[in-house]
Amino acid sequence: MDDVLCDGSRILLRAGDGLCLIAASGPLERVATGPTAGCEVRLAGHRGRWILRLSDVATEGSLAAFGERFAGLAALDGPDGAIVIEDPDFGAVICGSDASVTSAHGSLDPAQWTRSGDLRSYPDGTRIVLPSQHQRRPESQKTA
Repeated sequence: MDDVLCDGSRILLRAGDGLCLIAASGPLERVATGPTAGCEVRLAGHRGRWILRLSDVATEGSLAAFGERFAGLAALDGPDGAIVIEDPDFGAVICGSDASVTSAHGSLDPAQWTRSGDLRSYPDGTRIVLPSQHQRRPESQKTA
């Protein structure tokens, strides 16, 4: 990550031109010990909520501007067990208890999805090259 801003229940991140907001329903605590020390945050309890909102520098101008625009982003209890998120771009986004998501721009309903396609089995240890892996990164961007 190129920039990380932590503030209680919110984290703003920038990696290259990509921006991410993590908004939690309570205070986030940094993990200080163990194998994920310094790389993980936790939300205490069993009924916490996380919102991840993505954007980019071209749209927002800066990480700070992105944070200001989404400062009010929160998940609130709605009717019939729904969770309502007031989003600056999409308006009210309603996450139903049946896993449906509805906004003024459309809806997603997993109950309407079909499962079709091919199932392929590969021997253990087989390396599968994804389409995005065909793009070669410059040597300066490679990681160990």
